[in-house]
Amino acid sequence: MDKYLLPSPNMKKQEGVVLIMALVILFAMTLIGVTSMNTTSLEERIASNYRDRQVAFQAAEAALRQGERDASTSTNSAYTEANYTDKCTTANGNGLCDCRSTSTSCITYWTDNLPAPISDVAWNVSTTHRTYTGALAGVTTPAKYIIEFMGYICPSTVACTPGAGDPKMFRVTALATGRTNSSKVMLQSTFQVNDY
Repeated sequence: MDKYLLPSPNMKKQEGVVLIMALVILFAMTLIGVTSMNTTSLEERIASNYRDRQVAFQAAEAALRQGERDASTSTNSAYTEANYTDKCTTANGNGLCDCRSTSTSCITYWTDNLPAPISDVAWNVSTTHRTYTGALAGVTTPAKYIIEFMGYICPSTVACTPGAGDPKMFRVTALATGRTNSSKVMLQSTFQVNDY
């Protein structure tokens, strides 16, 4: 009998070790692969959410600028203070809010004279806000804005009782969504329009 065909005395001790090692390595590689896939999926969701918020931000910015133009252009109904009401609805344009009175003005809609929350009636009823008229790519819902007439102020170098003919103060609040309605951005600006 050939001595090379005889089993080694150590062979029984080594049976199954290679299989166990191969399974451990396979498990480790599977774990690394699954973790990498989860990380990639998370990064894709983060990038998508960031893009969605950027679309909403750009839409809100566009609506804010349109509101500012409306309030500062003499040919627009938003320029004339008589068109503003405490209910934000007039025959000359919706979303024009008169905030000069402390009893019946915007304060009745908004606590502490702050802009309405997203769920407030001002954003959900079409007669109490204005809608952006330009084209916005990738936006599911048109951006909305409200213009508030805050009153008159004295010119910086003149002491006076503010009134018609003095600079006007306006506040514009814009609300926009992105590619989905779950991404919302609200922007606000306060500015002066010289009426002389």
